[in-house]
Amino acid sequence: MIARTPPNTLFTLLQRELREYRTSLLWTPVTIAALLVVLLGGSVFFADRISVFGEAFMQMLEHESGDGSLNISISVGEDEVTVYRRGELDERLGPPLDLPVSEPEAPPPPEAWNFSRDWTFSPPRAAEAGEAAPEPEAYGALSPLLNVLHNLLLLVLMFTTANYLLGTLFDDRKDRSILFWRSMPVSEWQTVLSKFLVVAVVAPGVVFIISFVLQVLTLALSAVLAWRMEVPTERLFEGLALGRLALDQFGGWVLTALWLAPIWAWLLLASAAARRSPFLLAVTPVVVAAIAEALLFGSHYVIGAVVDHLPKLVADVEADPGSAGLYLFGPNWHAVNLPGMGAGLVAAVLLLTGAVWLRRHRWEI
Repeated sequence: MIARTPPNTLFTLLQRELREYRTSLLWTPVTIAALLVVLLGGSVFFADRISVFGEAFMQMLEHESGDGSLNISISVGEDEVTVYRRGELDERLGPPLDLPVSEPEAPPPPEAWNFSRDWTFSPPRAAEAGEAAPEPEAYGALSPLLNVLHNLLLLVLMFTTANYLLGTLFDDRKDRSILFWRSMPVSEWQTVLSKFLVVAVVAPGVVFIISFVLQVLTLALSAVLAWRMEVPTERLFEGLALGRLALDQFGGWVLTALWLAPIWAWLLLASAAARRSPFLLAVTPVVVAAIAEALLFGSHYVIGAVVDHLPKLVADVEADPGSAGLYLFGPNWHAVNLPGMGAGLVAAVLLLTGAVWLRRHRWEI
């Protein structure tokens, strides 16, 4: 039986939503994270084989023979790659049987370009390219990888929550379970608010726990890979600040959630109003309004507002500071478009009010 106190009622409703939609909100991110762990673990095994060949290749580029060139034979066994210099290969195989042994050619003139001597690879540093280099104490070598894994789970979260919002109020009316909830001491505001909090707080909290476990396992696998490749682990984890990384990831989601609030509320309104397809009801008015605005006024404010509130990959917070995003290096709170965000939050409140009214007065399908 549902408790009558508002906090306990809301908590019970959240439990009910998470239990009913546990497949999409819980088991889907768990499955994705498990697959990522399997892929990362497999990459550790294969990277060990690749690193043997990579080490031999680097030796081929770094070492030179006495006459300025290399004659190399690579024999690949099960677990080893052997690099022979010209002299070592001659000692093992001897001179060719059918071809005369020619004298070594004279070295090229000093002005001639020699690949083995003159070829170097020195990529420009961020400071030389005019880009601001990330702070080493905030972003280590593994931070981009950890952020990519975290953002993959957030992307899965956004798809699953959008599907949840489109179906939750619609399914209650379709299977007539709304009659049961109307007989309970639960207000329509509590029901709609609980569904909104599921996508804003509960489901992201579950994903953040899964993401934390995934990132810890990634660090452990990275340490194993460094050990197998004989790379010092302190070099691998240099500059990695897990506390700063976690704060950036949490702050990025808070900023994204504030921008996504009107989108979530609109999906709930479509779910409460639809008689056949909540998805079509959510998409069609936006498309019609954008086309009508473009034809009548030649402007694009509607589509611009929608795009600003849709999530996107944000690799440079200076170039794209004011919209929802999957942040690779944390959000830029100092450059947030506060008027646009405030207008979106006001619109979210109005849309939620509309969803409550529809659930109270228009619940038949």
